[in-house]
Amino acid sequence: MGYALQWPAPNTVLLALSVVVAWLWNEVSNGSDTAGKTRHDDYAKVIESIEMGEAMEPKHHPPELSHGLNKEMFHDFIAFSDKLNELLLWGGWRIQEEPTGVGVRNYSVLYNGLKVGHLNLGVWSKTPYRAAKSEISADIEIEYARLFYYGNLRRFLMTTGALLSGDTLASWDRTKEEIDYTLTSHLWDAGKTEEETPRLNIRIHGRSLAYFKRWRKRKDS
Repeated sequence: MGYALQWPAPNTVLLALSVVVAWLWNEVSNGSDTAGKTRHDDYAKVIESIEMGEAMEPKHHPPELSHGLNKEMFHDFIAFSDKLNELLLWGGWRIQEEPTGVGVRNYSVLYNGLKVGHLNLGVWSKTPYRAAKSEISADIEIEYARLFYYGNLRRFLMTTGALLSGDTLASWDRTKEEIDYTLTSHLWDAGKTEEETPRLNIRIHGRSLAYFKRWRKRKDS
């Protein structure tokens, strides 16, 4: 009588992998005295701001409304920074709108007042923009990514993803998989570069139904 080989459920494997990645991330970047002694002096102020600083109130510098194909998108997402920052009140992350950017809304990513990256918000679809129908993409770049605790950085990305793609199960599952894949790849590839803290890049996209629901609630209140 033979025995069939049974593999663990995919969710169990993903959970186990996430736990291992989180442990490795924190052990290398934040976890031990040995890691702390090998950090480059140039990052001392960055580490101090991350660990000891306080969240600041962003000072937005919104651009003039676009008069091109993305004019409607610019208008629809005028409150994006406020909505995301409301969801980020649990920690030191904030986004601050900047006047630069062609065809996109451009934001600085802040942590405890320190600029640690940027976020560009634009239209993902090549077809004409339609509110809550066209997919919107958030291109995010985070500097010093390995200096953050894994769970802290992951929660920031998940919170951003929830606003863009959190209304349908399929879209939300895709976003979570992309975030976990990106974080795992960043850790995996860290040894292949001469940079001490290589930048993390990720694109999150969705139809933004969650954003429009939150915006309507605010306008109706």
